[in-house]
Amino acid sequence: MNRRLSLAAASACLALAGAGAVYASAAASPASPTAGKQLADIRAATAQYHSLAAAQAAGWSGLFQDVNGLTCIQDTDTPSMGGMGYHWVNGANIGSTDPLKPAALIYAPTAGDGVRFAGMEYLVPDPNGDVAQPFLNGVGFMYTPAPNRFLGDTAFWSLHVWAWDHNPTGTYQMWNPKISCP
Repeated sequence: MNRRLSLAAASACLALAGAGAVYASAAASPASPTAGKQLADIRAATAQYHSLAAAQAAGWSGLFQDVNGLTCIQDTDTPSMGGMGYHWVNGANIGSTDPLKPAALIYAPTAGDGVRFAGMEYLVPDPNGDVAQPFLNGVGFMYTPAPNRFLGDTAFWSLHVWAWDHNPTGTYQMWNPKISCP
């Protein structure tokens, strides 16, 4: 089975959970004793990507776009949940659970059409429904079943890490209520 998805399909997968789709909330295991160190390592590995140009040059070059042509992702069913922002995808990292290799970098919109680096998303496709729940920093990924708005018959696991933009609901929550799309 080919586990690599096209960049378009993989990037579509990234925003599914963030676009009002139904998902199963994954139970978190007890916090890992190394979670603080891993979060610090994630920040150190991604600090250079506060510059979107640096991120694009390093391989995060595919901007996700949903089926409606939207590139800024927020919860369309419950806008008060917040949003995620723009997902810049690195196709080589799709399927990785390595904390230093997120599938997407997330940029929140700012005034004047700018963006700020907010976090990252990890994505593990589950096209056959047989992938065990992945964990990062002791937190279980969330499952988005098929069929779904972006990949049709492809399910996936995803986890957001708000490493650079404080999320009042939690570092690993899907939605950040501080983020809204223009």
